[in-house]
Formats: sequence, C-alpha cells, structure tokens
Amino acid sequence: EHSRMPPATSVYSPLGQEDGVGGPKPGLSQQEQAGWLSQLLFMWISPLLAKGYSKKLEMEDVPENSTYMRAQKMMERWTTLWEAAAEHKKPARRMVAVMWPFVKRTWILQILMKIVGDLLRFMQPMCLQVIIQWLGDVNAEPPFWASFVAAEYRGAYYVVVMIGAMLAQGLVYTHCFFLGGEMAFAARSTTILAIYQKALGQAIHARADTTTGKVVNLMSSDCTRLQW
Repeated sequence: EHSRMPPATSVYSPLGQEDGVGGPKPGLSQQEQAGWLSQLLFMWISPLLAKGYSKKLEMEDVPENSTYMRAQKMMERWTTLWEAAAEHKKPARRMVAVMWPFVKRTWILQILMKIVGDLLRFMQPMCLQVIIQWLGDVNAEPPFWASFVAAEYRGAYYVVVMIGAMLAQGLVYTHCFFLGGEMAFAARSTTILAIYQKALGQAIHARADTTTGKVVNLMSSDCTRLQW
C-alpha cells in the first residue's frame, strides 16, 4: 500500500513537479527551476534564507547562479557583441553598442513595471476617497470599476481593492528592483571579465605602460560605477 502513495512534494519544488519525478535539471539554478508562483513570490530563495538562519552560510551553501548570469555565458555574449561593434571607432560608442543589448530588455521591462507600480500607487488614495464617499452616502454614484457591485457591499469591495493595490505595488516594485540589480550586476561583471581577459591577453612589451594597480583600479573602482 505504501508503494501506491504519491511521492511527497516539497513547498519549494516547481509547481506541477513532484520530488523524485523528473528531479532537478542539471546545470539550472533554483531560480530557473522554480514554478511561476515561486518566481512571483521569490519562494525559490526561501531554502537559502532558512539555512542562513540556522547556521553561518559558506560558499558550498550558496546555490549556483542562473545560467544567463554565469561568467562563461556573459563573456561569450560580450565577445560576440564586441566583435559585431567593430565599426565604431570611438571606444565610448563601441562600449554603448555592446552594453545596450545587455540591458535593453531589462531596462524596458523596468520602465513598464515602474509605470504599473505608479498607477497602483494612485489607486490607494482613489479607493480611500470613494470609501469616504460611500460612508457618507451608501447609494452614491460609484466609479466605473465598482458599478457592478451591490451598494451595500461596495465598502468591503473598496477595501479589498485598496489592499490588493498595495500588495501588488510592493510586488511590482520588488521585481523592478530585483531586475535592476541583475542588470547592474551583469554590466559590472562583464566589464570586469573583459578587462581581465584584455590584461591576460596582452604581450609583455604591451604591459610596460600598464601597471598592476591601474588594472586593479579599472576592475574595482571604475567597473563599480556601472553598477550604481
């Protein structure tokens, strides 16, 4: 009878996938294997937070990074884009031509999220206004988004909409900041990798005008400016 029981399902497993069925896909991070609800609520990071609460984290405890954020993948893309932008003679223009494909999609998505978050922010005082109006007159003319609700239930409906708008706004802004952090990390990391590769590929006579301190400053201080 025990053999007929379905396998236990973890809270942190991807939705629709049971533990032991399919199993984790090799080479993919916890974030990439998480289901849509786990991605939406950042539940995929809960096991790491729980482990960090119980003990001091070590490098072995930190899960693998997402595939598209790994150094090898980013460097391969950087090299391809750098060679494709060879027609730009000025280094600054070539740098912009290389970095734009890295940040374009995330940047546009961030703008859309910011617009949605700002619209949700305006919903809260709007709901508060109609709640005050409803308390003064239950039969007052409702806004178009509450016209289908019966007059006696509109107050509860306004409260639910206001709370939902607050939660949705926080969630949208959190994802917006998360995407911004990923975008900044990718820009900084790829630049450091490019500088490091350039330093390693230089001939000995070409290093005469480049000190170790200058390379370290480029990799630490100057590249950090891209992140912020």
